[in-house]
Amino acid sequence: MRPLLLLSLLPLVACVSSSATVRQSPATDARQLTFIHDDYPRALAEARETGRPLFIDFWAPWCHTCRSMNANVFPDARLAPLGERFVFLSVDTEKPENAAVVERFPLSAWPTLLVVEPQEERAVLRWLGSATVEQLGALLEDGARAVKGGAEGADALLARADRLYAEGDAQGAVTLLAQVLAEAPADWSRRSRAVESSLMALALGKDADPEACARLAVTELERLPRSASWANVSAWGLGCALEVPDSAEWRAHIVGPLETRVKEALGEPRIDMAGDDRSGLYAVWLGARQAAKDEPGARAVAMEWLTFLERVRAEAPNADARAPARPALKRLQVQQLVVRAGTGAEAAVHVEHERLRGLRERPRAVAVLPRSSLDAQVPEHAVLRVPRLEAQQPAALRVADVADHLGEPGRQAEG
Repeated sequence: MRPLLLLSLLPLVACVSSSATVRQSPATDARQLTFIHDDYPRALAEARETGRPLFIDFWAPWCHTCRSMNANVFPDARLAPLGERFVFLSVDTEKPENAAVVERFPLSAWPTLLVVEPQEERAVLRWLGSATVEQLGALLEDGARAVKGGAEGADALLARADRLYAEGDAQGAVTLLAQVLAEAPADWSRRSRAVESSLMALALGKDADPEACARLAVTELERLPRSASWANVSAWGLGCALEVPDSAEWRAHIVGPLETRVKEALGEPRIDMAGDDRSGLYAVWLGARQAAKDEPGARAVAMEWLTFLERVRAEAPNADARAPARPALKRLQVQQLVVRAGTGAEAAVHVEHERLRGLRERPRAVAVLPRSSLDAQVPEHAVLRVPRLEAQQPAALRVADVADHLGEPGRQAEG
């Protein structure tokens, strides 16, 4: 999961509007998960009737990580065997008919992945942001175990913590996760996932504790194997550290080691991770260079990030698969586009996801970097012309307005 700045992923499987329609592969390929769309009562009834847990993917059309999951993760044939063990429901949170289920399970980030025990209609596992195929498979296994019960030792504590977090008790979850990390054996197979869940709870919400988040990341990075989860932990940790004021004495001693881990995660040997997660690593690395007032370093990171996004865009077979290259992040995640204002001035656009207070609220884009912070040789197809965007006093842009024109040279977007 890529952090949600911190806030956190191959064929296209499009979402459709009919509540009776399912997300599925073509008739010639049954090796994909089948989703019920936008019909929570039907999905809940089926889960109760069959005795299977209910998996819910809460997404939105403007959420590009959600679209990336739809294109890159859910259709993967490796997940197909899980189709017989769960009922899968896709919920477009923008649709009025889904208001009741969204009220039943309040959201703080998109996508939110939920496992529900259907008989009592209780959430037992909640995951915010993206996941790789392997991570999603492991999450579903943990969700099934939480519904079935019978786990022992560290696994039982993790299941209890998952249930607390799913029900909204982040502090209780953090306490239990700290216990499980202290008591679990060094080779416990779920350690990486438990660390990510703990960082998620420490980083987000009204009880966020960025110092505890950053310190936990530093400690656990020494223990965890190098993997996609290890990379996510480094990004969560650095993102948390950067949330703390410069005046905090401990911050300077933690930012450096965490930034080093982020650079290692982006280096060789290449870690197999979601495109959004890799982009999130660049985001927090750029943030660290900006916080250090290192303009040459920030410029180098920005250009490396842009090169990655351009490669994703060029290699993607369709719009949803290009989603990791688009400027859409959840709450704290950051991505970057290069734009040229109609006046001829240029700026780097930094996209921040504002606090989502309601279903209709959208992310906003603001120009934050001077053009001088980027290399002059910006590929023309990466330049978006925005007529009314002023470099010195930028107007706010809807992310969708910008992203819809990404990769279309010369296309004009309204500012």
